[in-house]
Parts: sequence; C-alpha cells; structure tokens
Amino acid sequence: GIPQLTVCNCAACRRVTGAVQLPFLALPRKAVTFTEEATLREWEPTSLAKRLFCTGCGAQIAMDYREENTIWICLGLLCDDQHFNDWLKNVVNHDGQINLKYPCGHIFWESRPPIVEVLYGDHTHLPVSEDFGVYVYDAAQE
Repeated sequence: GIPQLTVCNCAACRRVTGAVQLPFLALPRKAVTFTEEATLREWEPTSLAKRLFCTGCGAQIAMDYREENTIWICLGLLCDDQHFNDWLKNVVNHDGQINLKYPCGHIFWESRPPIVEVLYGDHTHLPVSEDFGVYVYDAAQE
C-alpha cells in the first residue's frame, strides 16, 4: 500500500509549480518507473533533496530525499490514472478520511501564503504542522 501523503506549503514548491500547495505521495522507489527518461531532469537547489521535472512539458515530477526505499511523487500526476483512482477508493473511508500507513498532513504550514486561509477558512481536512511535521523518513521502507 501507499505509506504516506503530505501537502507541502513551502515557498520553494510554490515557486517551481506556481501552485499554492503541492501534494506528494510516498511510493516505493522500486515500484516507480519513469516512461519518458529522455526528458527527465534533476534539479538540486539544496543538499536536502533533488527535484525531478520534465523538460518536455515542464511538470514537477517528484521530490527525492535520497531515501533508500522512498520517492515522493507529485500527486497531481496520478489523478488521471485509473489504477490510482481505484486504489484511492479503497483507502478513503466513509468519513472522507485517508487510511494510510502513516498520518497524512500539511507540512511547512507556517510557510503557507495568506490565500490558503481564504481557500480553507479556518480549517483544513488534514492535520497541519510546522517544518516537516508528519513526514516520515523513508516511509516506503518495508
């Protein structure tokens, strides 16, 4: 199964995507295959992680924290995939909560822009935390 989902609110994710937030899904590294490797590039703005992106379309693909077993794929890339949508139906309970191995939630909540308050009001459906918060290192490790 999928171990964790985080929604990043950091300024760096906003800059590279133009989006207010960027959700990531932890996937087992061995289960991920990139079909267009010719256009896949890495950008390493800090020593913390590498960002993978497509030079063909400009899409942010993943965040790679150099974890042995885990790569963090941008959730929006999977939303049109039927296999992913079938999986999603099995992990969301009747209350709309996501049941994964580790808690889901917002990370870098302290960096969120003011528009997030306009979009969500005074609440969000996921827990919020500062810095990496709910992030679990190498979440896909078995």
